[in-house]
Amino acid sequence: MNKKAIWIIIVVLGIVVATYYVNSRGSNSNSTRTIVAILPLTGLSATHGEYSKRGIEMALADLPSSRNIIVVYEDSQMDPKAAISEFNKNLGQGDMTAVLSLGSPVAMALKPLAVTSKTVLMSIVSAPTYSSPNDYTFRINGTVDVEMESILQTIKALGIKKLAVVFQNDDYGRGLVNSLKQKFDGVLVAEEGFLPTATDMRSELTKVKSKSPDGVFVAAYAKVVGLVAKQSKELGMKTSLICGSACDNPDLLTAAGSSADSLVIVAPSPKANSIFDQKYRATYKEAPNFVSIRMYDAVKLITGAIDACTKSTDFKVCMKDNIHAVKDFPGAAFPVNFDQNGDLLDKFVTKKVVNGVLQIQE
Repeated sequence: MNKKAIWIIIVVLGIVVATYYVNSRGSNSNSTRTIVAILPLTGLSATHGEYSKRGIEMALADLPSSRNIIVVYEDSQMDPKAAISEFNKNLGQGDMTAVLSLGSPVAMALKPLAVTSKTVLMSIVSAPTYSSPNDYTFRINGTVDVEMESILQTIKALGIKKLAVVFQNDDYGRGLVNSLKQKFDGVLVAEEGFLPTATDMRSELTKVKSKSPDGVFVAAYAKVVGLVAKQSKELGMKTSLICGSACDNPDLLTAAGSSADSLVIVAPSPKANSIFDQKYRATYKEAPNFVSIRMYDAVKLITGAIDACTKSTDFKVCMKDNIHAVKDFPGAAFPVNFDQNGDLLDKFVTKKVVNGVLQIQE
């Protein structure tokens, strides 16, 4: 074989290799991206886990069929250890683009893992210490401080000056109570904690009753708040009960029965735009919940960042920076903006249980 023929072969092989490289880059831009949703699919917060899935599935349904984005659901059981195990399992498989989570105990456990692995983590979480500037963690609901401002306004509107607090002793309960204690300008007459898995709070409530409060703030998940409402009524307590966003689901009404009447909830606004509202009602035969709305927005934000960063030389850093730079992103309820800590600038409403139905107080 002469030198000319050898050079022709080399040139042809070079063209073939270059073509393969270009094509492979193109296929990578359309490769499957995996969002891992580590949610409480069982346990006390399973209802909020189901609401999360609804919002996620609605967001996926809005994507064109050509988009290769899938969501893998893992059950956190609202247990930090289980959540860590699921995070590490999916990280080890090498195709985890971003993570969604719900609940302070889970989000706080996953936060250091997300930062270390440079994985975007977007959570519905109340714990104040989740906030940190310019990293890979984002809060897709309002901070506990913003929530507490609305809670304190409600407490003031109810004329409560002597307040008692009962709370589940975890990141969620402690975070909410600590925020309240820093800002409440009335008299805190009692503070009683219990395990998150507790089902009998009569001992704590009896101590609270002895202090004759004007109202009781309950920092706990929906089912537990329902039990507190029922047991407080059994003990003859007639004080107002107030709770935060974690108790905003039907488990509250199921657990409390008629004892829930007059209970007040402060939670992120469930008011969605007409398009989302109509689609949600048509699909699920009920009004949207704030969890579904916020998780819908989370998926849209993540998929938008994936689009923007596909050709980036540092995909993970680009994802983080893209979401931090969001301004007036078209959300399902209102334009989405984050502060410097990646915390959503949220809107809160007050609800009251009237004849077994949660009604927004205008």
